Amino acid sequence: MARPLIFGLFVGLCVAAIGGLAAATFWNVYSSPSPRVSPGVKIADVDVGGVAREDVAALVHARLDRYAQGHVTVQLPGGPRKFKAADLGYRPELAATLAQIEALGVAPRRAAPRRAARR
Repeated sequence: MARPLIFGLFVGLCVAAIGGLAAATFWNVYSSPSPRVSPGVKIADVDVGGVAREDVAALVHARLDRYAQGHVTVQLPGGPRKFKAADLGYRPELAATLAQIEALGVAPRRAAPRRAARR
């Protein structure tokens, strides 16, 4: 009776150890950001693949500032008027934008989905 209980505990501990090792490996691989953006990443129409993070931050900051200073035409009852996007409440969120670019730019490539075999 005690023998199956010990065997079950042993198997449970082995499964827990393997799960812990897998979690530690995943964390170790994906928790440290790459110093460069992955190839193939574009921001607007600018290819930033392989560019250093600091350079991407400067590029994104300049692009967001340009958007904030851009004009938006609003149709009002008295006719159309142009406003700066910043005057209408647009506030660039550089940190959030960079975090999203980083999340997209360092993710591993997914394998293409398999197609069903034709009969």
